[in-house]
Amino acid sequence: MTDQLYHDQHLAQFYDLDNSWGKDFDQYLRWAATAHSILDIGCGTGVLCTRMADTYPEKQVTGLDVAPAMLHIAQARPGGDKVNWLLADGRSFAAGQSFDMILLGGHAFQTFLSQEDRIAMLRHTASCLTKEGRLFFDSRNPAAQDWLTWGPADSLRELQHPQLGKTTAWNDYQWENGIVTYGTYYRVAATGIQYAASSDIAFPELKTIEEALDQAGLETVQLWGSWDMTAYTPQSEEMIFEVRHKTNL
Repeated sequence: MTDQLYHDQHLAQFYDLDNSWGKDFDQYLRWAATAHSILDIGCGTGVLCTRMADTYPEKQVTGLDVAPAMLHIAQARPGGDKVNWLLADGRSFAAGQSFDMILLGGHAFQTFLSQEDRIAMLRHTASCLTKEGRLFFDSRNPAAQDWLTWGPADSLRELQHPQLGKTTAWNDYQWENGIVTYGTYYRVAATGIQYAASSDIAFPELKTIEEALDQAGLETVQLWGSWDMTAYTPQSEEMIFEVRHKTNL
């Protein structure tokens, strides 16, 4: 099912207002310093891609997303002309080249809902990763139960849209068998118009992710538990992976 949160232009216009630059993007930017060709799978509105291209003009940066509304914003943003944009599915894209750094930031990994989808995406990603290349991605640790803060009361927030003005936003959620279905709502104060979307996101356990990596011929180099780059523990909020091709193949 198409996720309207990213595919509907009326909802996509709120994305950058609701998702600010953070420590995660700082770290992805640092990792990019040693790469020559970079692919961002699930690049969204292209904030990270354009920053990479601006910071490292000698590097080749490609941003991939399945949602046309997000890529439309990405292409139009300042610096968008410095990035190669690709409208495609992360499980089957045709990039026409290999990359020495591939990333899935902003918990994009969790949008692959089944183990079959995760393995398909990782296998395809591995086929586009150079021999010595690195894959970086993040996934929320289900043990932290982050979704418990996604209810209407805890998630209520105010945004200031440059054209629409004050907008109230909130979420709700349902949890079932490792999948969280969450609603996102934006109500524009001046008009009373409300935009809404329902999205699904998976919370795979570490063992499940490691099994998918193994099936794709990949292995973990390092695993962190927060964007302060502390080591992962079972109580960590995040699972942040540095991955490479298996060395024993």
